[in-house]
Amino acid sequence: MIIGTDGLWDFMSCQQAVDIVGAVLRSPGGTPVKAAEALKMAVLEAAAQKSNMSVNELLDLPQGRARRKKHDDLTIVSRCCYFLYAQYDSLY
Repeated sequence: MIIGTDGLWDFMSCQQAVDIVGAVLRSPGGTPVKAAEALKMAVLEAAAQKSNMSVNELLDLPQGRARRKKHDDLTIVSRCCYFLYAQYDSLY
């Protein structure tokens, strides 16, 4: 499950987010936290590219209006629900 503020969805489609999270979770050592971090980096890369900047240049902008002109605030929660399926299957 992916929950994100508009700062995520301004730069990414639902399918893109699912693809990134799925790839991270299927990789060795992949966790929901790593998946959220990967989404964050993908958004920062897209925002930087749109502004003809590097991610580092974007992050070097002071917090506030200057940075908000380049991208909105960003909150991402990624949860893995595998255990729900296992519990559901064991009931039947």
